Parts: sequence; C-alpha cells; structure tokens
Amino acid sequence: STTGQGNTLSIDQIESSNLFELYPNPSSGSLYIKANQTLASNTTISITDLAGSTIYEGDYTNDPISLITKGLYFIHLSQNGITSTKKLIIQ
Repeated sequence: STTGQGNTLSIDQIESSNLFELYPNPSSGSLYIKANQTLASNTTISITDLAGSTIYEGDYTNDPISLITKGLYFIHLSQNGITSTKKLIIQ
C-alpha cells in the first residue's frame, strides 16, 4: 500500500486507475476509450454527470462515444468487480 496525507491506496486501486485512457480530453464531443490491458468480455462502461445521473451505459467497445452537452463527466470502466474512473471535459 502507498500512504499519502491520511489516504491509503492498495495495489489493486493503483492498477485499476491505469486500466484505460480517454482521448481526446478535453473533447469537443467524440470520445475514444483505449484499454491499457486485455479486458474481460463482461467489461462495461458508464458515463455519469456531476449530479450522478447516468448519461451512457453499455459494453466496452473501441467505437467512439459521442457526447453533445458541454460539461464535466466521469467515465467508469468496470470488469470483474473492479471499477476505474476518469474525469472527462466536453468543451
């Protein structure tokens, strides 16, 4: 575990934070999600806004995802009970 300012991260949390990359970020609407490792066939993606409302939910795909409304979103990639989350800005 790594400790910093009262927070403890386990190795699983560190590895899951590197599960995928978003590009471009910030984006003008089209979003690509690139996995950094082989993903399980049951891997899902969900996108939530700041209020926690689900904007998109589906199986992982290499196809681009389009978001029209400008704002801040959270992209969640889940597989085998582990979820990795990244922040996305749509300009």
